[in-house]
Amino acid sequence: MQFQEAFTFPTPLSPETEASARELLRAQQMGQLDLLMGWVQQPERLGKLGGCAAELQSLLSEAFELVERAPALAREFLEHWSTTVLLGRLLGPAAVGPGLIQCLMGNLASLLIVQRLRGEVTHGEAFFVTPRTLYCLPRGERLDVRGPGEGRVVWHFSGAECLLSDEGHAGPGLRIPLPLTGEAPVSIQPLPWSETWNVPVLDDSEMLGITGRREQAGIPDDGSTGTWRPMPLLRSTEEAFHILRELWPEVLDWARVLLPALVDMGGPENRSVRCSSSYGAGTPVFLTRVAHGLEHAEDLVHELQHERMYLLLDSRAFGRWDDSRPEFVSAYRTDPRPLRGVHLGLHSFLAVNRLRLRALDRPEFKQREWRFQLLKSHRCNLLSFRTLLDFERPTPEGRVLLAQMAQALSEQHPLIERVADADMDQAFDAWMKQHFSRVAGSGPVVNDAETYMDWREAAVLAARYTQHAGGAA
Repeated sequence: MQFQEAFTFPTPLSPETEASARELLRAQQMGQLDLLMGWVQQPERLGKLGGCAAELQSLLSEAFELVERAPALAREFLEHWSTTVLLGRLLGPAAVGPGLIQCLMGNLASLLIVQRLRGEVTHGEAFFVTPRTLYCLPRGERLDVRGPGEGRVVWHFSGAECLLSDEGHAGPGLRIPLPLTGEAPVSIQPLPWSETWNVPVLDDSEMLGITGRREQAGIPDDGSTGTWRPMPLLRSTEEAFHILRELWPEVLDWARVLLPALVDMGGPENRSVRCSSSYGAGTPVFLTRVAHGLEHAEDLVHELQHERMYLLLDSRAFGRWDDSRPEFVSAYRTDPRPLRGVHLGLHSFLAVNRLRLRALDRPEFKQREWRFQLLKSHRCNLLSFRTLLDFERPTPEGRVLLAQMAQALSEQHPLIERVADADMDQAFDAWMKQHFSRVAGSGPVVNDAETYMDWREAAVLAARYTQHAGGAA
């Protein structure tokens, strides 16, 4: 398997290996785009878009017209991560509300609109119907249409002119000469940008069709009042960048390949509610706000591990990777999960714990809670490994990958267990028993026997698996 040595943890990327990783990501994204384009031909999928189905077909026709006349501009549209993400949301199985469909369509069309507004495309005619605010993610820009009216905007491009009008309005509309000048009622402004990560920082997750933003009302960013003081995302992720550059710079190598944007999900109501998410290789990372940059360093390692696993893993290595039955207790979730979720959790938290071990001398780890979280995630990893050992059906290649994770788990075990005291042991066991009970109460699970809470035995099994699989390899 390509990049097998980088499977468990990020390794340094030379210019040549970085180019190979980028090509692998591009191949995956183009394969997904081909699949989505095939879905456009299925009436039942387009039917869920209602009246916007014709708009999507028109938009894609414009993109394919560019393939013949301006291939570089077509590539900018077709190969950008946002095209795959937005099309995936429009055509995927999950229901999308009419208003959100219109926003997604507008953001998808925004690059084609910008190309014409700036005079980069002048041939033929084109029509678009969009909201008044658009996010042109390929260019890192936001478009706003000023002027009367509150409904959607109709763009009619013809040669060196754009006719701008309100949807359903019978008036003559406004003719705008192209390329756009500063006097036009259309403004194009850059999105907020992280100079350290070299990506945009998006403050509205719904522009990508993914809800989950948490309101920030009543949560101060300046530390003036209260005890819960999350930082603005630009600041916390900059701190995270510098922490990773000092402790684990290889993570930043992979972030250059895989991280296209950061999305601010807002501030949770208290520090115990902390979320991060991503949606496949090369997709943005969504983050709630935190009070310490190290927390976002952990979150970014966690999400980049998910993205690396989806990029690097040949899923045929694990016989149950595509088994969607939710029948396992996962230490990381409160609902029964398929075995894939156990894989993803172990793979990501092994890396988070490696970062935490490198950060043990930082001031945060003088607080007992930080050390408890290290112990907690390690024992959750032991549960996950034992579950995989009992229920996964790996190929010989899969056994090698599991052995890599088992070796990492064995190496971390004595280093992490030594931070625990009797109170931590007791607190963790109480938490885990409650967690098992909660998950098992949500549906039947198959890994809830007491043996799955024998941490010493799980560590021994990990060490033995490393020796056995290593010898077999």
